[in-house]
Amino acid sequence: IMQVLCIILILPSCKKAGLFEKVGGLLTEARALPEYTEVLLYDKVDVVLKYDTVESLSVTCGENLLAGIETAVKNGQLTIRDNNNFKWSRDLAARARVLITGRRLNKISYYGAGNITSVNQWKSPSFIIDSYEGVGSFNVNMDTDHMTLIIRKANADFMVTGRARHVTSYIADHGSMDLTNFSTETMGLDYRSIRRSVINVKNDLQIKIHYTGNVYYYGDPQIRFDSYNTGTLIKAG
Repeated sequence: IMQVLCIILILPSCKKAGLFEKVGGLLTEARALPEYTEVLLYDKVDVVLKYDTVESLSVTCGENLLAGIETAVKNGQLTIRDNNNFKWSRDLAARARVLITGRRLNKISYYGAGNITSVNQWKSPSFIIDSYEGVGSFNVNMDTDHMTLIIRKANADFMVTGRARHVTSYIADHGSMDLTNFSTETMGLDYRSIRRSVINVKNDLQIKIHYTGNVYYYGDPQIRFDSYNTGTLIKAG
């Protein structure tokens, strides 16, 4: 009796929240927003970057989910969030995608499970990717003087191509990065992950490895290396 009662109570809630409802046909909605330079990304929302002289933003997802995809700007920060119920139980086909077109963006603060990609090379004097507790992946092409790559916790993956003059990086927990095709002149790396990463440095590399993950490097830089655990620095290729 109790089991039947629980089911009776749960089913209306699920129906109201959309668990058993279809997400609807795929729609793209253009949204006009104030200026912003930073994205705060939450939940299972994918983001696509397209460098252009024209600033725009569009959201693509099922029509029944569209109103629940938040894109709100406050103090120059664009928050992207999926406010629909049962968002973590939906399959990949129902995941929302936000296309950001422009050239002002210079920072992504990452808290979710969406994937971030670029369709062309994003150009900026400096760019920061800061993953606080993200569990998805970045696959982006960057042209910047100063690139900052941070993974604080969880298991985000950074794959970056392009170039930089200098890279500052802090990689911890289960994070990893592949910079095989991202060439930088100089780099400072504080490495605290249990996984492997790959970097590409031309002139000068300062690196500290605090945990068990190894770092493989391309290039012939001058190296200053401090090791505090079993992880080590290995020449790639």
